[in-house]
Amino acid sequence: MKVRITAITSWFEDECLVAGDASHEGDSSVRQLLAEEYRKKVDEGQWPGIPFECEVKGDLESEGPGEALEQYNAKHPYDYLVADGCDWEEI
Repeated sequence: MKVRITAITSWFEDECLVAGDASHEGDSSVRQLLAEEYRKKVDEGQWPGIPFECEVKGDLESEGPGEALEQYNAKHPYDYLVADGCDWEEI
């Protein structure tokens, strides 16, 4: 079935990615990038690629949009803020 993510409603910080990048690029540089990403995504609601459409195999009623969120996050593997909740619709 086909699903469209229309908005991201919750997220978490990928602490491992932040720490790994900070060890290579310096903590203040990574904190600046994290702050900019937070401003765009959380403050302004500009999550890249939203709306996002994909094909899912799981049952949306019992599993929710988890598979669609996994596919969305896979398209943005280097983002510090990772989507874990969304508004969605079946299309």
